[in-house]
Amino acid sequence: MRMNGRWSRRLWGTAALAVALGFAAPAPAQSVAEIRAVQQRLTELGYDPGEVDGLMGSRTREAIAAFQADVGMEHTGQITLQLLNILGANPNAPRPLEEIQARLVDIIGARWEQAEQAAPRYWTPPPEEARPRFADHPADGPRNPLVAHVDFASNPDAALFTDALTAAIGEPPDFAGRYRIVQVGCGTSCQAALAVDAATGQVVTGPTAELGIDYRADSRLLVVNPIERVTAVFAEDQIPPWAATRWFLFDGSRFLPLTPVVPAAGDETAASNEAAAAD
Repeated sequence: MRMNGRWSRRLWGTAALAVALGFAAPAPAQSVAEIRAVQQRLTELGYDPGEVDGLMGSRTREAIAAFQADVGMEHTGQITLQLLNILGANPNAPRPLEEIQARLVDIIGARWEQAEQAAPRYWTPPPEEARPRFADHPADGPRNPLVAHVDFASNPDAALFTDALTAAIGEPPDFAGRYRIVQVGCGTSCQAALAVDAATGQVVTGPTAELGIDYRADSRLLVVNPIERVTAVFAEDQIPPWAATRWFLFDGSRFLPLTPVVPAAGDETAASNEAAAAD
């Protein structure tokens, strides 16, 4: 079995991997044989240390650092006895690739199981008073009468949905005052939203949904997987995480995620915080 770096980066956990394998030692002096053995093993595991030549170049250091990061070691990009042993690449005590892979797969499998057990099985809807409301996020500026044209050059995604976007020309805005929402399929149980500026034709890519979206002509709020549709399919205590309702605030160029917030006592308006990551 061949393991690649991308797979390992998703699956390998923390420094406990090195502990589980039972290796911890100070760094030895690097030899050509050691460097070549590490390069060979990293190549076999799907990393890219460059040519297997026994020379410690930048690509070799980068590959070592990537592997170290994957297994939870301090990613120095340097060869240590710990690294040699984890890779089974110690020239004085080489170990078969299959043995290394089998041990890593066992540890990865255990970590997968732990992660699945720790992950929430169901999504719990927030209380109604905490959910963002359309009225709390009114549209800005005047409302354009009709979509005049579509600027396909404004967004590379627009070329993928030429027919659907062209069909919006001549239609009235139905979102955030001057925008027309165009919904397109993006795969099984997947709907994508594109916002077309009725005045400029600019196209903005919106979030994707599994159970539809909800929006208003006079509001900048867009709701993905509206709770009413979710609970029509799933019992309220058995909603899978992928079907969770999500709220987004449109600022004219981006859809910023909103977090439901329970209002303070005496505050009749539910607050909605923009995610810091959207700044």
